[in-house]
Amino acid sequence: MLFGGLILLEFFLNDCFLLMISNKNEPVSYTDNGILCLLKKDSEEALSLLVYRYYDDLFRYGSGLCEKVTLVEDVIQDLFCELWQKRGRLENIEHIKPYLFTSLRNRIFRQLKQDKRTVGVPEIIEFNFDVDFSPEDLMIKKQDREETALLLSTYIDQLSSRQREAVYLRFYENLSYEAISGIMNITVPYLYLLIHKSVTRLRKMIHGQKSPL
Repeated sequence: MLFGGLILLEFFLNDCFLLMISNKNEPVSYTDNGILCLLKKDSEEALSLLVYRYYDDLFRYGSGLCEKVTLVEDVIQDLFCELWQKRGRLENIEHIKPYLFTSLRNRIFRQLKQDKRTVGVPEIIEFNFDVDFSPEDLMIKKQDREETALLLSTYIDQLSSRQREAVYLRFYENLSYEAISGIMNITVPYLYLLIHKSVTRLRKMIHGQKSPL
């Protein structure tokens, strides 16, 4: 019943969320797999396309994990540089977007841990995911759903940090449960429970009800 109920709840949210669509057009249209194939063949254009396609998404996600803008920018730059350096050893990458998000999250975690060690403070790191779910980013399919978008942008901030991150990756970045579980380093069943709890609470708040965490 849990997973069946989650499907219905996701249908509700998907009817409210319409992911923000960029108007920019890539110079050449390739699938991610096509770009990976070109990258393995030493194509600099392939790397440029990956940067063009995913830099903004990575920066937004990274900024939600860490408020140090310079650190996020440096980590993304290092990530793409290493991707180029290892272009001949990318056989194990099946889906580039989850790979980039996972690598970014792990790199930011390691950098923050290193920074804490450098200044002599405890190394315990816990992400406080905080991204701006602005109404402008939540485009609604129908005119009469504008109020729902405003409510969502407010209520999402009331979720826990881990819930916000899971909801962001699932509904804003449109990633699969398997991809998100790998990025967040949690099991798929736990992720189902996490999103189920988040979506249930959002739905109740939107309908004017209160639900404790």
